[in-house]
Amino acid sequence: MTLHPILTAIVLIIFGVLAVPPMLSLVRERRFFLAGLMFITFVCFVAAGIVSSTVPPGQA
Repeated sequence: MTLHPILTAIVLIIFGVLAVPPMLSLVRERRFFLAGLMFITFVCFVAAGIVSSTVPPGQA
């Protein structure tokens, strides 16, 4: 049994949203390189969530 693509998308977007508070904290501490890595992580998780939500169930 495989995971439903919408559930996978929801989990990935939640992980992306959870990356935002540490990223903002790093910006306040002026650690811009680490904050940039967190931003890339946020973008990757959200993009993967959007892509996985477009896959029809049973096709993955």
